Amino acid sequence: MSSRAKMSTPKRLEMYLEQGDGCCNCHNYSIEGGPFEQDGLFVTQAVWCTACGAEWINVFKLISIKNFKIEDTENEVGQD
Repeated sequence: MSSRAKMSTPKRLEMYLEQGDGCCNCHNYSIEGGPFEQDGLFVTQAVWCTACGAEWINVFKLISIKNFKIEDTENEVGQD
């Protein structure tokens, strides 16, 4: 058994959150995902590995936005 296979679940989770790619169980890149579902600031996606059969749910949180543009600044709320 490889040292990766002996890793505890918390350690696997920590590594997956740091690296963010491949399977969080076997580290294979044969992963697939379902549709994204939004709930407020959070988005979830069911994900599974076709190599080892592991399943999990990725949880995404909105932390920033980029390229915000507004066309009509005259009618913007709070403008005098």
